[in-house]
Amino acid sequence: MLSSNNAVRFMETKAKIYPKNGALSDHEVFMCLPCGISDINTMGRVFFVFLLAFAIPCLITAQEILRGEVCVEMEPVYALFLGIPSPIDIATANQWALEDTVYAFSGMIYGWSFEYEPGEVARNLRESLSLTPLGEIDLYDEKLSVTDASIKEDKLFVWTDYKIDQAQQIRILGNRNSNSFKAQAMGFSMLQGEIGITDRRSIKTAALEDAAKRSLRAKIQKTLKNRPKSIHGLISLYDFPVYRMFNGQWAATAKFIIEIKQIENFSAY
Repeated sequence: MLSSNNAVRFMETKAKIYPKNGALSDHEVFMCLPCGISDINTMGRVFFVFLLAFAIPCLITAQEILRGEVCVEMEPVYALFLGIPSPIDIATANQWALEDTVYAFSGMIYGWSFEYEPGEVARNLRESLSLTPLGEIDLYDEKLSVTDASIKEDKLFVWTDYKIDQAQQIRILGNRNSNSFKAQAMGFSMLQGEIGITDRRSIKTAALEDAAKRSLRAKIQKTLKNRPKSIHGLISLYDFPVYRMFNGQWAATAKFIIEIKQIENFSAY
Protein backbone atom coordinates (compact mmCIF):
# COMPACT_ATOMS: atom_id res chain seq x y z
CA MET A 1 0.00 0.00 0.00
CA LEU A 2 1.33 3.42 -0.87
CA SER A 3 1.57 5.94 1.94
CA SER A 4 -0.61 9.01 1.56
CA ASN A 5 2.54 11.02 2.21
CA ASN A 6 3.80 9.86 -1.17
CA ALA A 7 0.85 11.37 -3.00
CA VAL A 8 1.15 14.45 -5.17
CA ARG A 9 2.02 17.70 -3.46
CA PHE A 10 0.93 20.88 -5.17
CA MET A 11 3.81 23.35 -4.88
CA GLU A 12 2.40 26.85 -4.64
CA THR A 13 4.71 29.89 -4.81
CA LYS A 14 2.68 32.84 -3.61
CA ALA A 15 5.47 35.27 -2.77
CA LYS A 16 7.64 34.80 -5.84
CA ILE A 17 6.83 33.68 -9.37
CA TYR A 18 9.88 33.39 -11.53
CA PRO A 19 9.81 33.78 -15.33
CA LYS A 20 10.34 30.74 -17.49
CA ASN A 21 14.01 30.23 -18.45
CA GLY A 22 14.93 33.10 -16.17
CA ALA A 23 14.30 35.63 -18.96
CA LEU A 24 12.76 39.02 -18.38
CA SER A 25 9.69 40.02 -20.34
CA ASP A 26 9.71 43.10 -22.57
CA HIS A 27 7.76 44.91 -19.87
CA GLU A 28 10.36 44.05 -17.23
CA VAL A 29 13.25 45.07 -19.48
CA PHE A 30 11.56 48.43 -20.07
CA MET A 31 11.14 48.86 -16.32
CA CYS A 32 14.88 48.29 -15.85
CA LEU A 33 16.02 50.99 -18.26
CA PRO A 34 18.17 53.66 -16.55
CA CYS A 35 17.03 57.28 -16.80
CA GLY A 36 19.98 58.23 -19.00
CA ILE A 37 19.30 55.73 -21.76
CA SER A 38 19.17 57.29 -25.19
CA ASP A 39 15.79 55.73 -26.11
CA ILE A 40 14.08 57.82 -23.45
CA ASN A 41 14.45 61.47 -24.36
CA THR A 42 12.64 63.30 -21.61
CA MET A 43 12.04 62.94 -17.91
CA GLY A 44 8.31 63.22 -18.65
CA ARG A 45 8.44 60.07 -20.71
CA VAL A 46 10.49 58.34 -18.04
CA PHE A 47 7.96 59.35 -15.42
CA PHE A 48 5.13 58.08 -17.63
CA VAL A 49 6.85 54.72 -18.04
CA PHE A 50 7.48 54.65 -14.30
CA LEU A 51 3.77 55.13 -13.62
CA LEU A 52 2.85 52.42 -16.10
CA ALA A 53 5.22 50.02 -14.42
CA PHE A 54 3.34 50.35 -11.16
CA ALA A 55 -0.15 50.80 -12.58
CA ILE A 56 -0.12 47.72 -14.83
CA PRO A 57 0.44 44.35 -13.17
CA CYS A 58 3.45 42.54 -14.51
CA LEU A 59 2.22 39.25 -15.97
CA ILE A 60 5.04 36.73 -15.89
CA THR A 61 4.63 33.29 -17.37
CA ALA A 62 5.26 30.97 -14.43
CA GLN A 63 5.83 27.25 -14.54
CA GLU A 64 5.14 25.52 -11.25
CA ILE A 65 5.28 21.80 -10.83
CA LEU A 66 2.80 19.08 -9.98
CA ARG A 67 4.46 15.92 -8.75
CA GLY A 68 3.07 12.47 -8.15
CA GLU A 69 3.76 8.76 -7.92
CA VAL A 70 1.86 5.87 -9.47
CA CYS A 71 2.17 2.16 -8.79
CA VAL A 72 1.59 -0.57 -11.38
CA GLU A 73 1.34 -4.20 -10.35
CA MET A 74 3.41 -6.45 -12.60
CA GLU A 75 1.14 -9.39 -11.68
CA PRO A 76 -2.28 -7.74 -11.35
CA VAL A 77 -5.05 -9.67 -9.62
CA TYR A 78 -7.62 -8.57 -12.21
CA ALA A 79 -5.56 -10.02 -15.09
CA LEU A 80 -7.42 -13.33 -14.79
CA PHE A 81 -10.83 -11.65 -15.07
CA LEU A 82 -9.89 -9.40 -17.99
CA GLY A 83 -7.88 -11.92 -19.98
CA ILE A 84 -4.61 -10.01 -19.55
CA PRO A 85 -1.36 -12.04 -19.68
CA SER A 86 0.36 -12.07 -16.29
CA PRO A 87 2.99 -11.07 -15.41
CA ILE A 88 2.91 -8.10 -17.74
CA ASP A 89 6.03 -6.97 -19.59
CA ILE A 90 7.85 -3.76 -18.76
CA ALA A 91 6.58 -1.97 -21.88
CA THR A 92 2.98 -2.59 -20.82
CA ALA A 93 3.77 -1.52 -17.26
CA ASN A 94 5.30 1.72 -18.54
CA GLN A 95 2.23 2.42 -20.69
CA TRP A 96 -0.13 1.80 -17.78
CA ALA A 97 1.92 4.06 -15.53
CA LEU A 98 1.75 6.81 -18.16
CA GLU A 99 -2.03 6.44 -18.52
CA ASP A 100 -2.57 6.57 -14.74
CA THR A 101 -0.30 9.60 -14.42
CA VAL A 102 -2.05 11.57 -17.16
CA TYR A 103 -5.45 10.70 -15.70
CA ALA A 104 -4.42 11.95 -12.24
CA PHE A 105 -2.81 15.18 -13.48
CA SER A 106 -5.87 15.89 -15.64
CA GLY A 107 -8.09 15.35 -12.61
CA MET A 108 -6.01 17.79 -10.56
CA ILE A 109 -5.83 20.52 -13.20
CA TYR A 110 -9.24 20.34 -14.87
CA GLY A 111 -11.41 17.96 -12.88
CA TRP A 112 -15.03 17.21 -13.72
CA SER A 113 -18.46 18.76 -13.57
CA PHE A 114 -20.85 16.49 -11.71
CA GLU A 115 -24.50 15.71 -11.19
CA TYR A 116 -25.16 13.76 -8.02
CA GLU A 117 -28.52 12.26 -7.11
CA PRO A 118 -28.54 11.01 -3.51
CA GLY A 119 -31.51 8.79 -4.21
CA GLU A 120 -34.29 7.87 -1.81
CA VAL A 121 -35.75 4.48 -1.00
CA ALA A 122 -39.23 5.87 -0.35
CA ARG A 123 -39.34 7.31 -3.88
CA ASN A 124 -37.63 4.27 -5.40
CA LEU A 125 -34.74 6.47 -6.55
CA ARG A 126 -31.26 5.01 -6.86
CA GLU A 127 -28.14 6.93 -5.87
CA SER A 128 -26.11 8.00 -8.92
CA LEU A 129 -23.16 10.18 -9.87
CA SER A 130 -22.39 11.46 -13.36
CA LEU A 131 -18.95 12.96 -14.04
CA THR A 132 -18.07 14.97 -17.16
CA PRO A 133 -14.35 15.69 -17.76
CA LEU A 134 -13.57 19.39 -18.20
CA GLY A 135 -10.24 18.85 -19.91
CA GLU A 136 -7.26 16.55 -20.11
CA ILE A 137 -3.57 16.70 -20.84
CA ASP A 138 -2.10 14.84 -23.77
CA LEU A 139 -0.65 11.39 -23.17
CA TYR A 140 2.69 12.54 -24.57
CA ASP A 141 2.67 16.13 -23.32
CA GLU A 142 6.19 17.59 -23.44
CA LYS A 143 5.64 19.18 -20.01
CA LEU A 144 5.39 15.71 -18.47
CA SER A 145 8.63 14.08 -17.35
CA VAL A 146 9.63 10.96 -15.39
CA THR A 147 11.92 11.75 -12.46
CA ASP A 148 12.33 8.28 -10.94
CA ALA A 149 11.28 4.69 -11.57
CA SER A 150 11.91 1.45 -9.70
CA ILE A 151 10.56 -2.08 -9.35
CA LYS A 152 9.95 -3.40 -5.84
CA GLU A 153 8.10 -6.59 -4.92
CA ASP A 154 6.67 -7.05 -8.43
CA LYS A 155 5.41 -3.46 -8.54
CA LEU A 156 6.57 -0.63 -10.76
CA PHE A 157 6.77 2.73 -8.96
CA VAL A 158 7.07 5.84 -11.12
CA TRP A 159 7.52 9.45 -9.99
CA THR A 160 6.62 12.14 -12.51
CA ASP A 161 6.64 15.93 -12.74
CA TYR A 162 4.27 18.07 -14.76
CA LYS A 163 5.10 21.72 -15.45
CA ILE A 164 1.85 23.63 -15.40
CA ASP A 165 1.56 26.80 -17.44
CA GLN A 166 -0.09 30.00 -16.28
CA ALA A 167 -3.54 29.08 -17.59
CA GLN A 168 -3.40 25.71 -15.84
CA GLN A 169 -2.19 27.33 -12.64
CA ILE A 170 -5.14 29.73 -12.71
CA ARG A 171 -7.43 26.75 -13.30
CA ILE A 172 -6.10 24.93 -10.24
CA LEU A 173 -6.32 27.99 -8.01
CA GLY A 174 -9.84 28.57 -9.33
CA ASN A 175 -10.82 25.06 -8.26
CA ARG A 176 -9.47 25.78 -4.78
CA ASN A 177 -11.52 28.90 -4.14
CA SER A 178 -13.29 30.04 -0.98
CA ASN A 179 -16.51 28.26 -1.98
CA SER A 180 -14.87 24.85 -2.30
CA PHE A 181 -14.14 22.26 0.37
CA LYS A 182 -11.92 19.23 0.77
CA ALA A 183 -13.34 15.75 1.15
CA GLN A 184 -11.72 12.33 1.32
CA ALA A 185 -13.13 8.83 0.99
CA MET A 186 -12.31 5.30 -0.07
CA GLY A 187 -14.24 3.92 -3.02
CA PHE A 188 -14.54 0.38 -4.36
CA SER A 189 -14.98 -1.45 -7.64
CA MET A 190 -15.60 -5.11 -8.40
CA LEU A 191 -13.07 -6.86 -10.59
CA GLN A 192 -15.75 -8.52 -12.69
CA GLY A 193 -19.47 -8.66 -13.34
CA GLU A 194 -20.33 -4.96 -13.24
CA ILE A 195 -21.69 -3.13 -16.27
CA GLY A 196 -19.03 -0.91 -17.82
CA ILE A 197 -16.11 -2.66 -16.16
CA THR A 198 -14.31 -3.93 -19.22
CA ASP A 199 -10.65 -3.10 -18.73
CA ARG A 200 -8.02 -2.11 -16.20
CA ARG A 201 -8.62 1.64 -16.51
CA SER A 202 -12.37 1.20 -16.13
CA ILE A 203 -11.91 -0.71 -12.87
CA LYS A 204 -9.76 2.06 -11.37
CA THR A 205 -12.06 4.80 -12.68
CA ALA A 206 -15.09 3.09 -11.14
CA ALA A 207 -13.33 2.89 -7.76
CA LEU A 208 -12.40 6.58 -7.95
CA GLU A 209 -15.96 7.59 -8.91
CA ASP A 210 -17.27 5.59 -5.97
CA ALA A 211 -14.90 7.51 -3.68
CA ALA A 212 -16.26 10.79 -5.09
CA LYS A 213 -19.83 9.57 -4.51
CA ARG A 214 -19.04 8.67 -0.91
CA SER A 215 -17.43 12.08 -0.35
CA LEU A 216 -20.55 13.86 -1.60
CA ARG A 217 -22.85 11.62 0.40
CA ALA A 218 -20.96 12.34 3.63
CA LYS A 219 -21.02 16.09 2.97
CA ILE A 220 -24.79 16.09 2.36
CA GLN A 221 -25.51 14.08 5.49
CA LYS A 222 -23.51 16.55 7.59
CA THR A 223 -24.71 19.84 6.12
CA LEU A 224 -28.21 19.42 4.64
CA LYS A 225 -31.28 18.79 6.76
CA ASN A 226 -33.42 17.51 3.90
CA ARG A 227 -32.23 15.12 1.23
CA PRO A 228 -32.08 16.99 -2.12
CA LYS A 229 -33.19 15.62 -5.45
CA SER A 230 -29.86 16.43 -7.12
CA ILE A 231 -26.69 18.43 -6.69
CA HIS A 232 -24.60 20.00 -9.45
CA GLY A 233 -21.07 21.30 -9.15
CA LEU A 234 -17.37 20.89 -9.82
CA ILE A 235 -14.97 18.31 -8.44
CA SER A 236 -11.22 17.84 -8.89
CA LEU A 237 -8.45 15.78 -7.37
CA TYR A 238 -6.40 17.38 -4.59
CA ASP A 239 -3.57 14.90 -5.11
CA PHE A 240 -2.91 11.50 -6.66
CA PRO A 241 -5.36 8.78 -5.57
CA VAL A 242 -3.92 5.64 -4.00
CA TYR A 243 -5.17 2.29 -5.33
CA ARG A 244 -4.94 -1.12 -3.68
CA MET A 245 -6.74 -4.42 -3.26
CA PHE A 246 -9.13 -4.51 -0.31
CA ASN A 247 -11.32 -7.51 0.60
CA GLY A 248 -11.37 -8.80 -2.96
CA GLN A 249 -12.21 -5.42 -4.47
CA TRP A 250 -10.16 -2.67 -6.09
CA ALA A 251 -10.10 0.29 -3.71
CA ALA A 252 -9.22 3.94 -4.34
CA THR A 253 -8.44 6.37 -1.54
CA ALA A 254 -8.78 9.91 -2.86
CA LYS A 255 -8.93 13.48 -1.63
CA PHE A 256 -11.12 15.87 -3.62
CA ILE A 257 -11.79 19.56 -3.98
CA ILE A 258 -15.55 20.04 -4.38
CA GLU A 259 -17.64 23.10 -5.17
CA ILE A 260 -21.42 22.83 -5.07
CA LYS A 261 -23.01 25.09 -7.66
CA GLN A 262 -26.69 24.16 -7.49
CA ILE A 263 -28.99 22.17 -5.21
CA GLU A 264 -32.30 20.97 -6.59
CA ASN A 265 -34.89 19.98 -4.00
CA PHE A 266 -37.90 17.73 -4.40
CA SER A 267 -41.17 19.48 -5.18
CA ALA A 268 -43.44 19.98 -2.22
CA TYR A 269 -46.63 17.94 -2.29
